[in-house]
Amino acid sequence: MKKNLKNFIAAMLIIMPALVSSPSFAGDSTEPQAVVKFIGYKNSNPMYSLNISNPTGEKLNIKVKDQEGEILYQEIVTGVNISKNFRLNNDLVNRGTISFEVSRVADPVIANIKIQGDLAKQ
Repeated sequence: MKKNLKNFIAAMLIIMPALVSSPSFAGDSTEPQAVVKFIGYKNSNPMYSLNISNPTGEKLNIKVKDQEGEILYQEIVTGVNISKNFRLNNDLVNRGTISFEVSRVADPVIANIKIQGDLAKQ
């Protein structure tokens, strides 16, 4: 029960900043929007889900960066509803901030969602 409560609190700590960090374009439902959620552990490493709503299906660039800005993962994706799962190494997550960055291929950043440490253990 205590672990479930910790996981729920951790999930809320991740979801709330992600929702605040996600762009909300007043009345414009054609803009891509991104949300990151904690989904659990696999082999003792935290897993996160990145969900992108991309109504126009345009090409988007996904980058995962460490706190120094080094790119740990990068991919160009297309589609209307995009979902990617990321399993991050505990050592990497506990060393500092990890950023999930979503941008149009030719435009500025749409969303930059930062995760500080392994929130599931707090």
